[in-house]
Amino acid sequence: MVFAWVIVLILVIGLAGFGIQDVLRSSGTNEVATFGNQKVSSDDYVRMIQQETRSLSQRFGTQLSFSQAQGLGVAQVALQKLISSAILDQAVADLGFSQSDNFLKDSIQNNPAFGDIAGRFDPQKYEDVLLNVNLQPSEYEEILRKELSRNLLLKLTSTEIVMDVNTSKLIESYLLEERVSDVIILTKDSLDVGSVNVSLPETKDFYQKNKSLFMQPETKKISYIYLSPQVIAKNQDVTDQEIEMTFLAQKSNINSPEKRDVDQIFFTDEKSAQTALLSEGNNILLFEKILKARGLTKDDVSLGEVIKSELPVSAQETVFSSPKSFVTGPFKTELGTAIYRVNKIIPAVTKTVEDEYDRIKNSIALEKASAELSELVNRTNDEIAAGASLEDIANNTQMVFGTLDVFKDAELPSFANTPSFSSILQSGRNYASDVQFNDDGGIFSLRIDGTNDPFVKDFVDVKALVKEQAEGQKLISTLESKATSIVKEQKQSGQKLLELVQNQRYEIVKNKKLSRFAKIVNFPENLITEIFSMKQNESKVVLGTEKAFIVQLNGIISSEPVGEEGALLKEQISSQFVLSLEQDIVSALIDGLKSNHSLDISQKAIDIAIERFN
Repeated sequence: MVFAWVIVLILVIGLAGFGIQDVLRSSGTNEVATFGNQKVSSDDYVRMIQQETRSLSQRFGTQLSFSQAQGLGVAQVALQKLISSAILDQAVADLGFSQSDNFLKDSIQNNPAFGDIAGRFDPQKYEDVLLNVNLQPSEYEEILRKELSRNLLLKLTSTEIVMDVNTSKLIESYLLEERVSDVIILTKDSLDVGSVNVSLPETKDFYQKNKSLFMQPETKKISYIYLSPQVIAKNQDVTDQEIEMTFLAQKSNINSPEKRDVDQIFFTDEKSAQTALLSEGNNILLFEKILKARGLTKDDVSLGEVIKSELPVSAQETVFSSPKSFVTGPFKTELGTAIYRVNKIIPAVTKTVEDEYDRIKNSIALEKASAELSELVNRTNDEIAAGASLEDIANNTQMVFGTLDVFKDAELPSFANTPSFSSILQSGRNYASDVQFNDDGGIFSLRIDGTNDPFVKDFVDVKALVKEQAEGQKLISTLESKATSIVKEQKQSGQKLLELVQNQRYEIVKNKKLSRFAKIVNFPENLITEIFSMKQNESKVVLGTEKAFIVQLNGIISSEPVGEEGALLKEQISSQFVLSLEQDIVSALIDGLKSNHSLDISQKAIDIAIERFN
């Protein structure tokens, strides 16, 4: 079981094309959306945004800021998921569905996330896990009851989907088919020197015919004031005593004992474990073989990064003296006989206050600067409210005054890395905004001084760019013409393609075997599509960036999954096909349900909720 607030991904599909922008209303600020009697609170919305941000951070392997996550559409995804849930919750309410207290209790107690090392439900761990995500047990239980009721609805409305043998073979044939082709690549080096040069008249003619390519978009002229925390931090006094005290407070986080990333597999007894070890030797292949035989995944056996004391006493010394990728054991533990694999060795970290001196000093200085900036924000906002201009404020503070022309896709300065910047631009206000913090801890205010209409840039200002684009167009046109003439000559002469182009300045790839979903560096994306649409021995021209490709299809290979790997592949294909059908069913269900009640979305509540991240 996953946590209850995680909505099954397929539920989101039902909102595709939902027309959210068409149902915006000016409702209150506590609910971001309502569907029938179901309300999506601002707190739910904020919590879902936080969850989605954490999920994205894990996926990218780095902690994303809110503005970075926002750029990936996190707020929209969160809203869609919550609306999907609300639609299903309303359907559940309309039908009078509800899961019993006993079923709810069993679901909680059987959730491994709340279990101890032996798998038994641990009430204290239950509370600790919920506390970590800012949920009370009563809140979680209400969320879980709703999810279980939704699942009941989905189960009652679904059918058992089984893919027949013929359909399975058809899909397998489509997915596994391979094609063998010769590929001739024409580049600028394949042409005569100077053949794609353009004269000044040609350049001017290209400019006149393609003026839309050289437009300066609408520009907003803004004035701003900005102050970074680093500027304030330079003037902060930090004592050695403060640095020493901070180091002592952080020491447990700075220093750490040696860790090892370890996997663990249990056996029924020591003899069976020993037999397995002897059969393959203490190596990583043995471990993978056991995983495969038992149908286990890496997640099923991973202990993660552990310190020595977190392992069973019997295994501690041996595991922490073993090299990377070594399999060791067996060891008797409280839970049975186990073997261990060392995936990674994380050395111990031991640092002194001298090692951390500069970092801690800068950190303390920035903290003091942040406090000073907060006071400056309050004071400056009072001055703005009293009528002070940005210029006045810059003259009386350390804030830097500047002007900027802003247009779509323009590279912006650091102070603009905040959602409120875009909001202010869209507002069109011609007075100083409230001073706000941005993502780097700095503060800013801006004012829109005017708007410049779009215009075509003068030829003299973009001459070099015009020439470059004109030559690019002439290059691809020349390459296409040459490639087309080669294909035409081949058809007329009946020669093989490779014979026709031998001794020419072309790059040649012979008998390239490709699958339908192959990704090939330096080949255009549509090349594979074209190859799989061709007939045997057919030749075709495909254009890429500054290149032309001539493709001749030499053979079509039909593949049949065989052996253990083939059986696994068949199962995966079948599962994906069934999942796709299930997604369609759920999408149709939600599409039908949404017409039963009105959906209202409060943009005001959404804006207020998002401001909580600024």
